[in-house]
Amino acid sequence: MQIAEKGDAETTNSSIEVSPNPAKDEIKISYYGLLKNSNFEILDVSGRLLMQVKINDAVGMQSVSIYNLSAGVYFYRVQFENGTYSSNKLTVVK
Repeated sequence: MQIAEKGDAETTNSSIEVSPNPAKDEIKISYYGLLKNSNFEILDVSGRLLMQVKINDAVGMQSVSIYNLSAGVYFYRVQFENGTYSSNKLTVVK
């Protein structure tokens, strides 16, 4: 699943992919064109921040353990250094 940040995707030329979705114990975040010092966040349905992972490179892939999350629907969000963001749904199965 690819998402573009809020705003003009052509100007920022950024992308993030989270897989698998639905996920069980771990997700992989693939990204390019991010600003340095971005944050990948997982929130519950009420908007409470559950997890935050710092992304230091503009291009790459990172594995994130979601073992501690219960089965259910969550949202992930990428906050960029310039204040823009992108978000989407993440389903966790056990």
